Amino acid sequence: APHLPLYLFDTFAGHPNDDRTHDHPNHWPGRFAETSLEAVRALFEGHEKQPTLVAGRFPDTLAEVPELTQVCFVHVDVDLYEGTRAC
Repeated sequence: APHLPLYLFDTFAGHPNDDRTHDHPNHWPGRFAETSLEAVRALFEGHEKQPTLVAGRFPDTLAEVPELTQVCFVHVDVDLYEGTRAC
């Protein structure tokens, strides 16, 4: 639905340094840190639809978006056990 708001949640800083007991060794702390909130925001420059970017650890960051009470579509892409469990 193109008229609905779009929210993107991410650390924008790579994988956190957490307990890796249940995680694959390919997901080391800091992996994917080569991006930033600013770099992702730049990807949307000039687009009609501007997402709201929410930096931090999910689901902790949900509290930063109190208006987000219903959703019509969710795409979840997490690599670590704790993030998967939280989703």
